[in-house]
This record gives sequence, C-alpha cells and structure tokens, in this order.
Amino acid sequence: MTTRTASLLILVAAIVGQAQAQGRRPTEPAAVTVSIGGEEITLHPREPLLIPGSLDLLNRKIDSMQGGFFEPLVDAARSGNEAAAYNLYDSLETCKSFPKSRAEFDATMEKGRKSFAETGSAPTDGPPLALGMDWDKWSHDLEHFFHKCDGVTNDMYATATELVRESVGRGSDVNRNFYAKAIAKTAPQEAHEQFEILWRKGYLTGLKGLAVNSTPHRIAAIVAMADLVQAEPGATQTQLLQWREWRDQQLSKLEASMGRSAFQEASKEAAQILKNPNCCWLDD
Repeated sequence: MTTRTASLLILVAAIVGQAQAQGRRPTEPAAVTVSIGGEEITLHPREPLLIPGSLDLLNRKIDSMQGGFFEPLVDAARSGNEAAAYNLYDSLETCKSFPKSRAEFDATMEKGRKSFAETGSAPTDGPPLALGMDWDKWSHDLEHFFHKCDGVTNDMYATATELVRESVGRGSDVNRNFYAKAIAKTAPQEAHEQFEILWRKGYLTGLKGLAVNSTPHRIAAIVAMADLVQAEPGATQTQLLQWREWRDQQLSKLEASMGRSAFQEASKEAAQILKNPNCCWLDD
C-alpha cells in the first residue's frame, strides 16, 4: 500500500472511528452505483457494528495514546474481550510507521519542517498521516504517535497475532482480517481462506485481501474502495476527487501492464465479484 493510499484510508476510517467513540452507529449510508466491466452495479454499504466491549475499553484506549497500552490490552484480550484484541493489534500495526527512538523522531521532525517550508505539505515518504494538514497538526500528530508507541518491541507482535487468532476462534470477524494479514507470508493458504470467509460475508477487507493474488479481485477492490467513499457521511468533495483520481490511476496502470483485452476480461470477472449479495461492510 502506498503512503497516499494509506492516508486516504485513514481519512475514511476516522469518520467511522469518531462515530464509534461517541457510542452510536453512524447513519446507514445510501446505496452507491458503480461502473465496472461494462455493467452498472448497485452496492449497499453498511457501517460495521460496534465491537463487543469497545465502549468498556474506551477510557483504556484513550489512556493508551500516552503509551504503555500493551499490558492492559493483553490482559483484557486474554479474558475474551474482542475489542481489546482488535485495539492491541491495530495499535501495534500503527506503530510500525512511526519513529521508535528520539533520534529517529528528531530526524523525521526535521524532514517534515523542511518539507512544509519548501512545499507546504508533509514528506511523501513519511508516516501515513491524513492529507491536507498543516505543520502544526502534522508535528502534533507525529509526536502523539511517537509517545503512544514508546516501549513497543518486536516480540509484542507475536503476542498480538496469537490473541487475534484466539478471537477468530471465538467467531470474531472483526479480528479475522488482522489474523489473515498477520499470517499471509507464513501460512498463505490459511490466510486466503480467512479472506474468502470475510468476502463471502461482504467485508471489504476480505475483498482487498483476495486482491493481492487476483487481478479481478484487485479491480473490484479498487472500484469499491474509491466509489464507496461517497457513502461516508462527512466525506468532502476534495476527498472524493482524490479517491476518483486514485481509482483512475490504478486502473490505468493495470490496463497498461496486462493489455486492453485481458483487462476487459478481468473487469467482467470483477463485476461478477461485486455482485456479492452481502456487500458491503465498510470495515476498513
């Protein structure tokens, strides 16, 4: 995933996250019609259900932003709290992109200061923070995550993976995506099966997981990711335009790499894939 793509995903996820933090489900999005493979297909986006236990963990999650989130979330996850397993893995994944030492933090901050002075925007090779922010917001967020990730070590990831595996064993689909991604390299067939389960149920994370090794799924995922943003309450015209540009660029690259005829056939298959009657849970 490129930094630009990750940044766009963070913008969308923030809308859902804000509504969840307020203890309510967002308004159900309107249907969205997409054009793919010569067909017009209507998708029915749905916001994800609140994770069981997420409200109980809200205060703990806020405290985790100051660092030291690992032990309390591990304890809660081991007691069967699916939200704790989710927040633990999600926090550790986020920390991968941010500085782990003061020297690395200072160097990243200096690079950002120079980039904003010269171009008015953040470095393109920096952590995937939201687009369109100014220097004050960017530097604040960078420091925020630096402190949150203080003390994170590599062995924590193995613990988090085991806890989301246990959560999946209890039937948690919200953690199934994390588990599938965690084992994608070591157990690719099992990961594929987990992504298939997710997509059968209509989760976009499942579609994106299958897209890694399937061009039709990749085309379907690109179209769905870009066009479903218009269903998100609070999405701005600038964000919608950014997603459309990203969609067109990605599809053009694919067509150029495989040839027009093969691309058209793959697009027809992608249309059939998006006819999944359970689509789509906006889970990422």
